[in-house]
Amino acid sequence: MFPTRPARFASVLFFLIATAHAGLASELTILSDPGHDVTYPDAINDSGEIVGYTVDAGHYGGFYYVNGKFTDFIVPGATYTVPTGINDHGEIVGFYSTPTSGFGFIYQNGSFTTVSYPGATSTLIWGVNILGQLVGSESSNASLPEQAFFESGGVFQIKNVPGAFETAPYGVNDHQVISGTISDINGYNSGFILGNTLTVLNVPGAKQTYVSGINDSGVVVGEYSLPDAFPTYAFEYVDGDYVPLDLPAAFYQDPVGINNEGYIVGNIYGANGNGYQGFLLAPVPEPRALMLAMIGLLGCAIGMKVKSRSKNSL
Repeated sequence: MFPTRPARFASVLFFLIATAHAGLASELTILSDPGHDVTYPDAINDSGEIVGYTVDAGHYGGFYYVNGKFTDFIVPGATYTVPTGINDHGEIVGFYSTPTSGFGFIYQNGSFTTVSYPGATSTLIWGVNILGQLVGSESSNASLPEQAFFESGGVFQIKNVPGAFETAPYGVNDHQVISGTISDINGYNSGFILGNTLTVLNVPGAKQTYVSGINDSGVVVGEYSLPDAFPTYAFEYVDGDYVPLDLPAAFYQDPVGINNEGYIVGNIYGANGNGYQGFLLAPVPEPRALMLAMIGLLGCAIGMKVKSRSKNSL
């Protein structure tokens, strides 16, 4: 007789469980745009394309990085350009300044489009998803903090977290879930995830918690500080757990973007006596993870062999 349905799929289930619980190490790559003082990566998509900005004597200019090569990325006529997001279509967003104001931008198919919140004196775009939907901040009243917004199809919606003094939305995934940082009137910061429900993130024991990017699995990256303002420590928030990132000890750790493969970009300061450095943190399976995966695959093979023998015995 054939094995029962649970027996047929037991090996597959074992493989899935083994893989899901496999631990991950990380491989760190320092990103430094030649000819510039400081490199700040901001976002990475699933193709490994990275955008961010460089700083030279107070001047901000954008970059695009792929396959080990940096390309300058500047809005024509802008005083400074800061790319902050890139989606899986290669659409790049961010903000730029002129001598009189600041605007958001979208770059697609070789063309720039300016984004300006109605009535605002300044518009900052922080993130974009696969649908081209944007999150950002706008300033329309100098006596009030910046307002968070979500934009879709040219329609803007204010997206302030209820009860927060200020909301900074830094990421949006393909499910329209927003991540970022909120502050109270006393200057204390917490992370947040805002979808159908609101989750406020505070690392246990931390005085300040900051959250930046989010991927489609709802994994966010951020940093926290203890009672002293520095150093800061990087983490990712996965399924309700705060997981430390495998970064070198530094005065300042700031992960900013994460893609669906778990690749993370950001910057660190003071690692091994160095100043600000951009980084790419790539997940690498540990030997234990590989061993568990091999055991799972072996279990699948055995199960399929048993099934084949059972058929042949009929």
